[in-house]
Amino acid sequence: METDYLPYLSKPMPVEETSNGVTVEVIAKFDKIGKPTPLYILWSDGRKFKVNSVLDMKPRVRDGIYYTVQIGSYIRKIHFVDNKWIII
Repeated sequence: METDYLPYLSKPMPVEETSNGVTVEVIAKFDKIGKPTPLYILWSDGRKFKVNSVLDMKPRVRDGIYYTVQIGSYIRKIHFVDNKWIII
């Protein structure tokens, strides 16, 4: 099952780490005005984790968009800024 192990929850994988989290790839849906909604998080080793639901979304003018999402039974924060996704 794809949510049996979420790597950032227990052991960081060798990916680009920032002071506020780990940069990841995300498959997202963009609406008509360009607001992204995350659908899947892609880890650097090829695993794909489905975002079950977006629990909260807070746009910040200079700081991107902050999401609180549910991935399996885990609640995580994802930040979209400068065309990068960062899982916190």
